[in-house]
Amino acid sequence: MRFWLGVTDKSWFLQLRAAKPDEVNFWQPSAKPAAGFLEPGTPFLFKLHYPDNAIVGGGFFTRFSVLPARLAWESES
Repeated sequence: MRFWLGVTDKSWFLQLRAAKPDEVNFWQPSAKPAAGFLEPGTPFLFKLHYPDNAIVGGGFFTRFSVLPARLAWESES
């Protein structure tokens, strides 16, 4: 089984956990797709940076969109 492991910041994870959203926007600073196999339904795991190095959550990938950074940040609120 293939999956994607997204490394994230602990404070961002704690903020999202408190908000209990139905979905999250995981972005990267590049317009290139994360991986060729990342199709809708692919398991997506969230791992904290060092020193925690723990998988703290997960979900399923739905889509990839190219956005200007400003729009990506606005979609987080």
